[in-house]
Amino acid sequence: MAFHPSRINAVAVAAWIAIVVAGATSLQIWADYSETRERQETTVTDVTRVVAAHISNSLHEGQAVLGLIADSIAESGGFDQSSQAARRWRLKSYCESFNGCRTIAVFDAAGRIVAMSDAAAAGLHDLGKQTQFRMKQDGSELFVGPAIRVGGPEGSVLFTLSLPVFDQDGRRLGMITAGIATEHLTEFYGLFGFSVEPTIAVYKLNGDLVARYPNMQQHVGRNNASGPLFAQLAKAPSGVYHSTSPLDGKERMAAYKMVPEGDIVVYAGVLFEKAFNHWMLRSVRAGFISLFVLVVIGALLAWAYRAFQAQRDLRRKNWELDRLSSLDGLTRIPNRRSFDLALQQEWMRHQKEGLPLALMLLDVDDFKSYNDTYGHQAGDACLLRVAQTLKEALHRHVDRVARYGGEEFAVILSSGAEGALTVAQRLCEAVEALGIEHSGASASRCVTISIGVASTDSGHAHNSDRLLALADMALYQAKAQGRNQACLMRGAATEAEAPQGTARHAA
Repeated sequence: MAFHPSRINAVAVAAWIAIVVAGATSLQIWADYSETRERQETTVTDVTRVVAAHISNSLHEGQAVLGLIADSIAESGGFDQSSQAARRWRLKSYCESFNGCRTIAVFDAAGRIVAMSDAAAAGLHDLGKQTQFRMKQDGSELFVGPAIRVGGPEGSVLFTLSLPVFDQDGRRLGMITAGIATEHLTEFYGLFGFSVEPTIAVYKLNGDLVARYPNMQQHVGRNNASGPLFAQLAKAPSGVYHSTSPLDGKERMAAYKMVPEGDIVVYAGVLFEKAFNHWMLRSVRAGFISLFVLVVIGALLAWAYRAFQAQRDLRRKNWELDRLSSLDGLTRIPNRRSFDLALQQEWMRHQKEGLPLALMLLDVDDFKSYNDTYGHQAGDACLLRVAQTLKEALHRHVDRVARYGGEEFAVILSSGAEGALTVAQRLCEAVEALGIEHSGASASRCVTISIGVASTDSGHAHNSDRLLALADMALYQAKAQGRNQACLMRGAATEAEAPQGTARHAA
């Protein structure tokens, strides 16, 4: 299947526009993605920074409150023997002054509870020996414990803050432990949302979970030491990374920051579908807009192409009609109308440039007799062969042959008289050489022609009509002198002056 160049050009233009639009859209989507990613990275980084600052403040506050209790114990020389109610009241007062505190318990060196702010503190009794042991191992003054559930399966979830108690001689007497609500560290910032509903988690450096928002109840006792967070923490104390959570298996854009005061790390993550939800909507919208633009442009190009095709077809048809209107329907050579136009053009060129111009009028000899003898179809075939022979015998592209009417033909030559006469003789010979049988011919036993020749350098032709009249006079003389010959009107000043002929077959 062949493709027209205009169609290929239209396809190339459409493809170029599609590439430009698609490229521009892709660049816009990519730029929007990069900006969105940077904005979300900033968001999770800001969340970790704010939560870390809040935790640091809470730890300092807790250390101050627990320090007051430890100082009072040291000043009294140990655990005083005041009534249980009095001790509980004092511890409860301290707990109420500490934001997030739910209960406080005092442990002796053996890990037994010797005082507590309320009955809920009894849920901390299992932590006594273990926490003191780890505090001795770490050598830490303030110890942050992992999240625990107090009060049964549906009880409160607390993390612990513990401080050792020493007497005035520096001997360890025990420790003070405060149970703090996990939501105190995370819930406010989680509820704040930052428009992307971040997940916030606080871990000890050994991977134990201290606090989480949301769904803390589902993750009590979990350890994340083998997760990607701690692989990142080994590289830097803070950063941003792509996270797949071991707790819920979801992918997040995450940031983290270490809080040295409690040997803990803060994590904040945003689900990718949340972080890039608006970007995806914008991208889809941009894609549809680009597609719509491409469809509209494609429709316009298709319409323009069809209009161009229609206009081109119309021009082609008009050209074909014009060409057909200038050709003779039988012989397929220029007709009388074309001859008249060509003669006028050549005459003007002759006048402008002074070049010689010759004109021939040709007539098929005894053609009526041929038609009567062989029929009109044979006559048409005869005229067609004669016309093609005349056309082929004119070797120069500037020489023109036309059907003048009936069995008459005309030839325009850019030549002088002698050259035109030579060409005329060649034409007579070429037609006779066809050997078209004509039993009724007067000059030969085959079809022949007679030619009258007139030239601007052989007669007084002051216009094209006069030149045509002189050629007609010469043709008449050729007929009168026996046909199958060419006659040149030489030096004729009037129609009465006789032409000079070249008789080939005298009748």
